[in-house]
Amino acid sequence: MRSRITISAFILLIFAAVTYSVVTGHNDENATKQNTTSQNIKAQPGQCVVASQLKHNQKPQSLNPELPTIGVLVVDDVLLTEVAAPFDVFGKHDANGNQRFNVILIGKEQRPYHSEEGLTLVADFSFSNAPPLTALIVPGAFQMQEILEDQTIVNFVRKSGQDAEYLASNCAGAFLLGKSGLANNRKIVTYIGGGMELRKAFPKLKVQNDSITSHVIDENIISSNGNLTSYISALLLLEKLTDQSHREHVESQLYLNRLKSWNGK
Repeated sequence: MRSRITISAFILLIFAAVTYSVVTGHNDENATKQNTTSQNIKAQPGQCVVASQLKHNQKPQSLNPELPTIGVLVVDDVLLTEVAAPFDVFGKHDANGNQRFNVILIGKEQRPYHSEEGLTLVADFSFSNAPPLTALIVPGAFQMQEILEDQTIVNFVRKSGQDAEYLASNCAGAFLLGKSGLANNRKIVTYIGGGMELRKAFPKLKVQNDSITSHVIDENIISSNGNLTSYISALLLLEKLTDQSHREHVESQLYLNRLKSWNGK
């Protein structure tokens, strides 16, 4: 009787082990599928796209030498929307699914930077190894005075902006353009309420009335009030570097028509 109980218990243990193995194996397979799916979600044009992010310790992907390169300056306390907008706009593929631009983040050092809103942004390149740019975009930052006093940053903007085809600023980034001297005798706009200070600091700039002007184009220099109007300046620059058709395609990808029709309700 005792041996029968022992054999029965042994059989039950084997059955339990096999069942556990099958169940956990199935769960592991599902987990693997879910992880793979989460990193490879693709969408048709007009749908939301989810992309996996590079880890901080990974090297940036190689640039396509045949494509124009858009460089976005990053500093500590940078305003997030003014960095996100150009990446959002220039990172969109065209109607045929082709990449049109290299879009890179450039910092004084190739390290993580913290936005004013608390998000960590990792520079793809430093000032010392940044590639030639088709356009340089200068966002605003919360502690702009510290940036204006950093001659290394000013020199980079001056040199890269001079070599680039286009130069753009959002919000208080206009002060950095003023400091560089590249916007002398050019029309420019800054954040709402900042025009008087900009005019006082850099009298050679043709500062526009920021209470009624959201963006300005003066030859190869584009400026905006910043925040969500950073999308306007990015789209204007996009059209100059491509055409109206591609700009409208990108606008459709951004669901811009939904924002235009929104009345706050």
